[in-house]
Amino acid sequence: MKCPLCGNTNNFIHIESINDPETALEYKMYRCPECSLEFSFPMKSAPPSHYEKFERYFERWEFKKVLDLVPFKKAKIIDIGCGEGYFLKLAKEKGFEVFGIDFNENAIKIAKEKFGIENLYPYTLEEFMEKFPNEKFDFVCFFHLLEHLEDPLNFMKNIKKILKEDGYIAFSLPNPKRFFLYFNFREEWDFPPHHLTRWNEKSIDKLLNILGFELIKKEYEPLKIKEILEGIIMIKTSFGIIKKLEDEKEGSLVNNEQKRKKKFLINILKEIKRFILYPFSLYNFIKLKKKGIYGTAMLIIAKIKK
Repeated sequence: MKCPLCGNTNNFIHIESINDPETALEYKMYRCPECSLEFSFPMKSAPPSHYEKFERYFERWEFKKVLDLVPFKKAKIIDIGCGEGYFLKLAKEKGFEVFGIDFNENAIKIAKEKFGIENLYPYTLEEFMEKFPNEKFDFVCFFHLLEHLEDPLNFMKNIKKILKEDGYIAFSLPNPKRFFLYFNFREEWDFPPHHLTRWNEKSIDKLLNILGFELIKKEYEPLKIKEILEGIIMIKTSFGIIKKLEDEKEGSLVNNEQKRKKKFLINILKEIKRFILYPFSLYNFIKLKKKGIYGTAMLIIAKIKK
């Protein structure tokens, strides 16, 4: 076993073990003492059907932030893992030439139909490079993708190959300073096989240095009272009556009317909790802001070193 970032083979710190029914594998999470990357063993990602079932596409905080920071009036941009094309839609509206790839063929189809973007392909990065060997880009973007990959270092090497000499990269990751972790609660999506790696500032700096990139900008998603409120509700409802109601088997409900009443009751209980917890959320919002705790995502912008 070796670290997928720095190649270290010694003194790994075992964090936890996860038994995954979907892949029928036991994943062990380790921390590398050299670069501080947390990684899974085995580094085996979920099948494409997992993402088709669970991935949700929407306009993220970092999309507009990236476009505001693009140092080109006209640029050729590719979004790797573009999903249904929300970022590319915004980039196209700003006059950029846009490309997108994603192995989710249905998402590519929706993006073409919804936003009329032409250069969209149901390919992996390697397949795109094979089919379009001469394409080079001013800006390569990949949002919440790196943590899913079995070989993040090789992926980044390929990114560098499709960049122009003065090219930039922009990517986002789960924020290691997000408020959920402050409450010692890790979201269900931050475990393998969904996420195979967990990154922090030290491991990101190591990644950029290995590949010859210069960090230009590092930003954290702003903390929002609503996000804290919803997060606290999620944590608080992981136990108790709401959790029991949500886990109740549908087969135990005789008809649709009972199911409707159950759903109505769950929503009412959550609204009551939302009302009760709002002052607590406001207090935590102020406290967490002072402590330097942020929202869910971290955005990195870098360029090739001269």
